[in-house]
Amino acid sequence: MTEPPIVLRPATPADTDAVLELHLRSRAAYQRAVRPAAEIAATDAVLRERRDSYYGALLGSPEVDGCVAVRGDRVVGFTLAGPVNHPDPFPGTTVELYKIHVDPGQWGRGTAGRLLARCVDRWRAAGVDSARLFVWDFNERARRFYARNGWVDDGHRRPDDPRIGQYRMRGYRLTVSTAPTGGPPAPDGAGGSPAPDGAGGSPAPDGAGGSPAPDGAGGSPAPDGAGVSPAPDGARPAVRGG
Repeated sequence: MTEPPIVLRPATPADTDAVLELHLRSRAAYQRAVRPAAEIAATDAVLRERRDSYYGALLGSPEVDGCVAVRGDRVVGFTLAGPVNHPDPFPGTTVELYKIHVDPGQWGRGTAGRLLARCVDRWRAAGVDSARLFVWDFNERARRFYARNGWVDDGHRRPDDPRIGQYRMRGYRLTVSTAPTGGPPAPDGAGGSPAPDGAGGSPAPDGAGGSPAPDGAGGSPAPDGAGVSPAPDGARPAVRGG
């Protein structure tokens, strides 16, 4: 039977549970190589407790641009983006990709690429100069994906400097005016993150995230590695205006 096509639509608070559970699945898939299962499970429990204060707050904030990729009646990917969570050293960097995650069962099918392209198109239309994201330095597939799509590792670190053991988050910056448009961003499963549905390319960041919300993607720290304290993935639960 032919699968229904992927449809992108704005995320709403009604997507909170789907986004939360997809985030937990995707982060576990790329973190299990560096974190024990018990630690991941403990962090999952903390994140579930933050369903409303973190995920619900992000999805309900007028300053957060959320998008979900839906196949049939299932959410199989999502992005969350908004104002930078921390002052950026590069003037003109005003927006941050907090999170980009695709369900592990859908990797390699271009969903992440489509989600990322949507973000870039919206930033370009809004006149954004440059965008920021943070990604764990062990997440090589996501880093390759971002590099392929014009993001540059500029050496910036988040002020709160979250850690997972010896690993830290690296800052990447995108000059929106020169970012690839449309084209085939890498397939979400191969190795980095995104890629257009069905398009080849290389892997996608499964969750390689951004900041506030990116598993490393942005906000206040997240219990991502740091045990179970701060906000998820470095994302700030208390989003601006929310």
